[in-house]
Amino acid sequence: MLALSMAVVAGLTLAGCGSAPPRPDPVVTPPPPPPAQEEPDIVLEEPDEPDPRDAEEPDSYIKPPHMEDRTVIRAALLLPFSASNEAARNEAASMLDAAQLALFERGGDSLLIIPKDTGGRAAGARAAAQSALREGADVILGPLFAESVTAAADVAWAQGVPVIAFSTDRMVAGEGAYLLSYPPEEEVEALSRYAASQGAGAAALLGPTNEYTRRFDQRLRENGAMPGGLSFATSEIYPLFNADASTAAITRLDQSRGSFGALFLTETGDSLVELAPILSIHNFEGRDTLLMGSALWRSQITLRGVASLRGALIAGPDENAQTRFENAYRAAYGSGPSRLASLAYDAVAIADHLAGARGRQAELKLANPQGFLGAGGLFRFDQENIAERALAIYELTAGGFQQVQPAPTRFPPES
Repeated sequence: MLALSMAVVAGLTLAGCGSAPPRPDPVVTPPPPPPAQEEPDIVLEEPDEPDPRDAEEPDSYIKPPHMEDRTVIRAALLLPFSASNEAARNEAASMLDAAQLALFERGGDSLLIIPKDTGGRAAGARAAAQSALREGADVILGPLFAESVTAAADVAWAQGVPVIAFSTDRMVAGEGAYLLSYPPEEEVEALSRYAASQGAGAAALLGPTNEYTRRFDQRLRENGAMPGGLSFATSEIYPLFNADASTAAITRLDQSRGSFGALFLTETGDSLVELAPILSIHNFEGRDTLLMGSALWRSQITLRGVASLRGALIAGPDENAQTRFENAYRAAYGSGPSRLASLAYDAVAIADHLAGARGRQAELKLANPQGFLGAGGLFRFDQENIAERALAIYELTAGGFQQVQPAPTRFPPES
């Protein structure tokens, strides 16, 4: 597996066969989208000012010797390689590996990746973005954290350089910043549509006081105001790690039985395992009630042994696309990808699609309503610059999560 060296942390340049790891053999390459998803010819508006790429490039622009005869597309990859948090450093290393995999599988021979270390801080992200722009970056991939995204976008978009970031904080999207992550609101949308198709009619929510619960609750309330959708019944939100409060919340939900046909649960991990028997006592079980949870459940193997949760549903990436990416990553590096590695893979593919476009040209290319086919399936950017994803529905069984509804193969026309 690729070692994350100090050279990478300082801003190692990867391109073609330069300093990247040897091409994996064999590599399972995700297929191109079906004809229905092929991108139409996009007529780009003429920029107000001449494209600076048409002029002679400054000496500060990075251009490896083997790319001297090409028009280079430079993609800066901003990640927390030296963050104080070990989990963040490990995530950054896996995302860099995924970016290199995408470079070999989906990047053209003119695409150059320039890793930059943010240190996991906003000031580091701003400095990394400034350094990348001096070196000729046409697009910035990352950063990972919300404050870092804002800091990088502030300096990048002033030069018309788009930022394809990995944060889930919707508040940092816009003004040249695009979020490629999996926002929890997308899960609520997909699960709500499925619940409505199963005749649930209305939904309730049960969860601890945290940001994830807040966002689930807010989107459920928004959906409930939409005609023809799954209506909102009630929410029971209790303090974190408070067994008495969560039990009391379940009791209140039991007293409201009949007013909702689906119950969203935002609890995860050991806390969910401890909560499950209380749900069962009150007859809220996956076999009898339409229980719906978080995509985070998919990585929690202990849930398979919780009989009362079997039948619970989650929304997640397209199974076939995700499996192809994971198999290709293992073939290249000998181990599985991190939870966010696929985002870096997709970001590199988008960078190649942009082909160095800036400003309004970049906005037009990123606004493709038919979307893009990524490591987790089909996605597109909505009017708020946030990834809208075509998600599948999975049911928890003793053997794990089994798909009960495939992900859509195309997006409906935008209204």
